[in-house]
Amino acid sequence: MQAWDPALFQRSCSGKYQIKRASTIREAQAAVLEASPKLSMIGGLAPVKSLRGRDTLVDSIGSYYVYDRMQTAVNQFKEGLGTLGVLEKMHNKKAEEEQAVCFWRDWLNDVAAGEAFIQPEEDRKGDPEARRNPGVCNWGVLNPTVRF
Repeated sequence: MQAWDPALFQRSCSGKYQIKRASTIREAQAAVLEASPKLSMIGGLAPVKSLRGRDTLVDSIGSYYVYDRMQTAVNQFKEGLGTLGVLEKMHNKKAEEEQAVCFWRDWLNDVAAGEAFIQPEEDRKGDPEARRNPGVCNWGVLNPTVRF
């Protein structure tokens, strides 16, 4: 199944446009009757008793095409990624990113609270450890890496 087929979309939405363009309740009801086979397939067949009801019906048809119909394609895509093992790696990468963000957020909070600070570069020039590892601060070694 192809996720996006403009011709199919136009053919299947033609009833929606006729319903939306209806300026009276009778025109809207006639358009619903004409589109009833398609509307019944998507579970959108509903009586139109007012122009507000017409708008609600049109919105639900649009929601079906935007959300429900595309959900099948998205699920198939996710299933394919899962089969290849890509989805799991994406979730693992996301977990790593969240862990890095949490580390940096906590560290910045510690710095803001005065519980940790970085020694300025000019104060560390004489320190041999600082030359070997520029990630050293006064409370330990910082070697975080963030890769995306």
